[in-house]
Amino acid sequence: MNRTLVMWCRTGPHLTRFCLHHRVGSSVHPYSTSASTSGQDVQDPILLPFTQCGVRPALARAMAAAFNITSPTPLQANLLSLMARSPTRDLIVRNATGSGKSFALAVGLLNSPRPPSPLAERTGGIQPAHLLLVPHPDLAHQLTRWMHALVPKDLHAHVVAHALPGMPDPSAADKPHVLIGTPTRMLDLLANGVLDPRAIGTLALDEVDQLTPPIPRWDVQRASVRRRHPRPVEVLVAQLAAKRSGSPEVADMPGDELVRMLTSGKEKEGRLPDGQFKAWLKAKPRMVCVSATASSVVRTHLVSRLKWMHPRRWAFVDGEQHVVGPRVRHCALVVGAGKESVASLVLVDRHETEQSSLVKAEEDKDAHQASVTDLVSSLVAYARATDVKHALVVVLGDVGVNRTVDEFNKLFNIRASVWSPSSSSSQQSTAAVDPWIQFQVVSYGGIRGLDIPDLTHVFLLGAPADVSEYQHIAGRVGRLGGSNAKDAMVVTFCDVKSGERLRQIWQWMGDKRVKVELVDAEVVDKVKFGGTV
Repeated sequence: MNRTLVMWCRTGPHLTRFCLHHRVGSSVHPYSTSASTSGQDVQDPILLPFTQCGVRPALARAMAAAFNITSPTPLQANLLSLMARSPTRDLIVRNATGSGKSFALAVGLLNSPRPPSPLAERTGGIQPAHLLLVPHPDLAHQLTRWMHALVPKDLHAHVVAHALPGMPDPSAADKPHVLIGTPTRMLDLLANGVLDPRAIGTLALDEVDQLTPPIPRWDVQRASVRRRHPRPVEVLVAQLAAKRSGSPEVADMPGDELVRMLTSGKEKEGRLPDGQFKAWLKAKPRMVCVSATASSVVRTHLVSRLKWMHPRRWAFVDGEQHVVGPRVRHCALVVGAGKESVASLVLVDRHETEQSSLVKAEEDKDAHQASVTDLVSSLVAYARATDVKHALVVVLGDVGVNRTVDEFNKLFNIRASVWSPSSSSSQQSTAAVDPWIQFQVVSYGGIRGLDIPDLTHVFLLGAPADVSEYQHIAGRVGRLGGSNAKDAMVVTFCDVKSGERLRQIWQWMGDKRVKVELVDAEVVDKVKFGGTV
């Protein structure tokens, strides 16, 4: 069965259309149920949507059984097709939060066969077929659970291995198909000779703009500082390709120096010589970088500055344009010092000509700002007034996670815990007298990419720094496949000064059809005076 996929690839400053001609089911995967694909499997109507994307029938059948997923989204179809039929093409993937990007990435790595090793001898190090880098361990455990659900139990150790802080080194006795870890831990394995990079076929990065935050072209000072002090993921990618290149001059170069030479734009700044750069680029594994906020700034950072994308062989796979789930509702309460005033934040249409107040509150912006206790008290009163029993609380700015948990437990008798993917590791309070309300508290850095089942409410303590931060926080609700998407809400509790920044964020997101609501006046009064329903 032949099929042609038309995508857009950036070559230099221009967009070029390219076509990929592929044949479904023509290659062999070590985890397929048979060495060949039967015509009956390809024509199975349940498996057909995924097999047309190059996914092997055994894997498509496992997705239907474990997750009741029988057809991909348009972006998932494009991503899986490119990963299956173009094994050397670098990819940058963007779609809205909660749209299934990470799941498609996990499936694509399982579906990708192990590339032929350039050397037959073993060095004693672990030889994964693919590397998957994540910003924090919780996301690694989530991806592992998904992958384990798609393969037989006796193959779990051969499919996924971990390289996470605090965990022992993965065993070199096995050749795991996917090695998941954080960049810092991977660097340790590489430096100690535990990780052999020569057999790696794909280097995937989930939440890439958190692993390596972009630097705008005009910010010369930040770019100079980053060249001197690169991020761990930047050093890791540079060293992986250098050790695979076979060039002693590049392979023996310190990682920091190699990144500096790769990111230097001029020869007088110490740019890597053309011959060595070509050897490095040729040896680099196929890169797949995924993020909901892979903006033009992020893409320029990956392509032009870091040189992670092959100049003639990369594609930008873009999905839906809405910022967060279209059914998610957004609102905010602006809290004054001592809760003397509580008001719903008003989103003013940017096309209105008349003057409008930011919030209908009595204080001006120079008044005393609300304390952490004021914000937490407002959050508790809102939850009781609206009958919210379970929510994820994201603390921003200088508000600490542990302090917020203590405020909930000791001052308001609310059952609260530091968020963890397993309930056994959550530090839950046993002294709480209100067992019906349960909050899980987390910081922004530990939340990106996570899929929390049945979550309907996200509460923010403090205003986010920018649109990207708000987008990733709001994306914890209204996710693909969620049964409670229609009830999803994102509620922000902030002071007056932070309210202006949040209003500006909403105004930018308003063009993306974000549904902003006013908090009911009766609820506002109950929040102000601490009343309950």
